Amino acid sequence: MSKSLENVFEIIQPMSEGQKKLIEALRDKSFEIIGVFGPTGTGKSFVTLAYGLQGVARGDYRKLVIARPIIDITSGRELTITSDPEPLC
Repeated sequence: MSKSLENVFEIIQPMSEGQKKLIEALRDKSFEIIGVFGPTGTGKSFVTLAYGLQGVARGDYRKLVIARPIIDITSGRELTITSDPEPLC
């Protein structure tokens, strides 16, 4: 893993109260797991990926697993290739 990722999470500045709370929760080692929910475009993936990449780069974690929900949290709609096809080009 790249050395440049070792401090990637540390340079993130929260742009909302929600991002601030998420960053504080990720830094709090008393939590074993953190669930992050909210509308599209609020920085959930960006903040959590930066945290995970930094953890792997520093050797805190061996792997980073990215999971995507199959149900949209706001609409309740199932997110599958058949329900929401995206063009390949």
